[in-house]
Amino acid sequence: MQRRQLIGGLSAAAALAFVPQARSQADRYPSRPIRMIVAWPAGGGVDAGARLISQALPARIGQGVVVENRAGASGVIGTEIGAAAAPDGYTVIVGSVDTFEINPHTLAVKYDSFKSFEPIAPLGRFPMALVARSGLPASSIKEVVAEAKANPGKITYGSWGIGSLGQLGLAMFEQNAGIELLHVPFNGGTPSVQALLGNQIDLLVMPLFQADVQAKAGKLKILGITSSKRSNIYPDMPTLAEQGYPAYDWEQWVGFFFPARTSPGARDFLAREINAYLRTPEGLAATREMGYEATGGSSQDLRDMVAKGHERWGRIVRERNIRVQ
Repeated sequence: MQRRQLIGGLSAAAALAFVPQARSQADRYPSRPIRMIVAWPAGGGVDAGARLISQALPARIGQGVVVENRAGASGVIGTEIGAAAAPDGYTVIVGSVDTFEINPHTLAVKYDSFKSFEPIAPLGRFPMALVARSGLPASSIKEVVAEAKANPGKITYGSWGIGSLGQLGLAMFEQNAGIELLHVPFNGGTPSVQALLGNQIDLLVMPLFQADVQAKAGKLKILGITSSKRSNIYPDMPTLAEQGYPAYDWEQWVGFFFPARTSPGARDFLAREINAYLRTPEGLAATREMGYEATGGSSQDLRDMVAKGHERWGRIVRERNIRVQ
């Protein structure tokens, strides 16, 4: 009898001990893989940043991170899918200037850049360059502007679509320089770069790290970078601001978001791990190799970044009357 009571007591104690442990495991985040939605095709700058983080996080969080490319409609399709996902902490949306700052002004999107998402943390930014085809007689921004003023609408520039950052970046320069260029939109970044390398268009904005490779091969000319300050990675590369256009200042960024109403606990956990990785020697080296200036930062930093760009690009869209047909 005493033995039976002892066994029963031990069984009950074991059961009681097991319950909190099981509850702890169930409550632990993350307890299953996380999907990371990239609204662009594989191989681009935004996708490269997303994949870097997706490969670094599993060792830190104990779960896999699966990148899901949902490209189309200038990044709208993937971003809308992310906005509509369950706010359970298992869907991360990779945002950029196009999807969070520009598309809401130029396209009929089914999301709100502020109300539909919970910012996690920025990854960083990658400087953009204004480049010219190798065969263009003008070899400096001063010469390009002089030619454009002498022959309005003659110099062409490409972009990865109407209403894209590629178009708005040059529209801003037209405004700053008081010139008129001819916009030639392409269906994606790769076709626009190929057109420039083939001397079919005159100008283009593209990631500086990609432009540098092509410039060293003699396939294009770099006229300057689009941010107001020189890049930490390419300190010898002059900005357009220091070449006479101080108001010209923009760059591409990449950041991570949850659907709105995701728990602050999940947000703070991922933000902490992303920032911790970006501070490691490995993280700094990997981002630098990809052309990123890894900034990291808080949820509020990312929210403020979106708010600033959202207002700026909205103003350019209105002033230049840019609309996607």
